[in-house]
Amino acid sequence: MHRRTIDELIRVAHATYEPRFGAIAARKLASLPGPERDLMVLAASGRYPCRLRALLLRESQAVLAARIRAGVVHLRDAPPSGPVRP
Repeated sequence: MHRRTIDELIRVAHATYEPRFGAIAARKLASLPGPERDLMVLAASGRYPCRLRALLLRESQAVLAARIRAGVVHLRDAPPSGPVRP
């Protein structure tokens, strides 16, 4: 049950990611490994403070902070994948 709930929260947050941050950011996000991608989507939604993300993902806040830092570096450095829509 817990994993389905998390998957639903991530799906809803992911649906709003591209409209908020753009197609290029969404394609870069897709290139992240699953755990980093899920965390970045939850963090970018603005709905879940860090303590709640830690509880939802069953990780410590320190681990999640390290994943966010790694994800931000990857998003900043990664070229967009796929064609850019106008």
